[in-house]
Amino acid sequence: MKLKFIIKKSYSILKEYRFQLAFSLFLSLLSAISGGLSIGLLLPIIDNNPEYVIEQLGLNFLNDLFDRVNISNELEQVRFFALLIILMTVIETILGIFSSFISINISAEVIVKLQNRLVNKFYSLNQKYRNNIDNGYIFSLISENSRQIGNLFSQVMASTKNIFKVVIYGYVLIKVSLIMTISAFLFLVVFSVLIKAFFGNKLKKQSELTLKSIEELNGSLIENLRNSKFIKGSGRKGEFQSRLEVLINNYKINFVKRNKIGAVSSPIFNTLNAVSIAILLILGTYFIDLPLDEWLPLMVPFIIIIFRLVGPINSLNSIRVKIEGVIPDLLRVLNFLESSQEKEQEEGEDEFIKFNKEINFENIHFQYSEDREFNLENLNLIIPKNNTIALVGPSGGGKSTIIELLMRIYDYEKGNLLVDGVDLKNYNNSSWQKKIAYVSQDPIIFNASVRDNLMWFNPDATEKEMIDATKNAQIYEFISDLDNSFDFIFRDNGSGLSGGQKQRIAIARALLVKSEILVFDEATSQIDIESESEIYQILDKLKQTLTIVIVAHRLNAIKNVDNIYIVNHGKIIEKGPHEELIKFSNFYSDSLNKLNKKNHPNKK
Repeated sequence: MKLKFIIKKSYSILKEYRFQLAFSLFLSLLSAISGGLSIGLLLPIIDNNPEYVIEQLGLNFLNDLFDRVNISNELEQVRFFALLIILMTVIETILGIFSSFISINISAEVIVKLQNRLVNKFYSLNQKYRNNIDNGYIFSLISENSRQIGNLFSQVMASTKNIFKVVIYGYVLIKVSLIMTISAFLFLVVFSVLIKAFFGNKLKKQSELTLKSIEELNGSLIENLRNSKFIKGSGRKGEFQSRLEVLINNYKINFVKRNKIGAVSSPIFNTLNAVSIAILLILGTYFIDLPLDEWLPLMVPFIIIIFRLVGPINSLNSIRVKIEGVIPDLLRVLNFLESSQEKEQEEGEDEFIKFNKEINFENIHFQYSEDREFNLENLNLIIPKNNTIALVGPSGGGKSTIIELLMRIYDYEKGNLLVDGVDLKNYNNSSWQKKIAYVSQDPIIFNASVRDNLMWFNPDATEKEMIDATKNAQIYEFISDLDNSFDFIFRDNGSGLSGGQKQRIAIARALLVKSEILVFDEATSQIDIESESEIYQILDKLKQTLTIVIVAHRLNAIKNVDNIYIVNHGKIIEKGPHEELIKFSNFYSDSLNKLNKKNHPNKK
């Protein structure tokens, strides 16, 4: 039942490799036949009538070969059979190696394919749904679960060779003694079923516990790495280390238990096989009606074949147990990949080409979760092309939410978000998002050189364009003083950079992007007022080619924008240029007065 389920669900993943699989199976079959011949050729060496044994095995061509090469005496026959055994063994080994190579390649391809599908699914998720998923869960899916599934596929493919071996070796055994063969297989099958029933369920349950523990550990590791500076600065690193140690130890306990279950099953099965062979010898003394001097020589190849069968049967039995252990991995991956389309962000197929006239928020309603009030309610906002607008208002009023809707990070519940009269949902998200250059309050600095950080979203930018962008962002001199200048490597999200330096680098990066819309989300909050004023003067000159949206708390820097929108409780409560708002908006004038008093405390 479980094997059937895995085959059914795995078909969509493996079908593109069907020709490689078929070739691998063909090589495995030839390898198993060669191995069967190498074992079967022992029988005519031992038997007093080799021609009869060869005929019984269906290898009549060997008798014809003996006649042609004129092999008559027993010593020459033994030498000839020995050379054939060597040849068949070498062929078995070479074919087996090539078959394994194909299996390994397919396994690696499956792992990569699963990981790519998981990453693609992750990025296609609706952000609301994504907010409820733990990072450790995603990390475990991509790094651990997919790898376990890929490795299992490799082991299953390798086990097909063992199936061929069991069939071919079984054929040879039947030629020795049908009753003994039936007895041997009954013993092996019964032992296999018992071991699988006992260890399989235990391994499945323990695998689920192990996956849960590594998910919790990964989540905590990501959290600790991301916030290591804060944790150290809080003076509580010991407490965080202790929590990590508990999770690490919990994972170790579950990991050891899972591997011990797998490790115990194989030796027990080998022991039972040895016992079964001894029992078969005892049974042979009762059931085989031959003199001992004729019966005992036949038992030698019979026992050799049985011992050769122990490995393949043990492998087949182990793979059944391993399947039980990997089922939780498979279910987690499939459940994530096959999750409802409703959890994916709505997206059109049309490519966005050019922004010509205006962006229009029409009666937009949005809420982050169903159990909360609307974060934006009946919001209307127009952003004309080549205008600079500013969104101001108290924290939590909805400013950043407007930006997130504009950038298609979230979908809205009601209303329309139109660009030149066309709903944004009609466009492919990436084609629209590439038209936007975004600078946040806490920008990302990649673990790469300054040059790569600046050109990350526009690798075709020229050296002059890069230098001009850094000068406009007031960061050129700082970069020039670094070791290796633009080739200096940042580490750990720009560790050692001040908040203002990070923001300047992010601003230079945004200026390098060939976008049509520039979004500043508190992008100068950590920059001194004088530098901020200079940056906004540069932005003012860019109005002719860019549409600029600014989210700001420091109101002094946005006096020259075309329109200021005051956002509070998810609504636009007031709008207009600086000159109008300073006269008619209590919120705006009061906020500006407070800011002036803060910046000039002695001024009355």
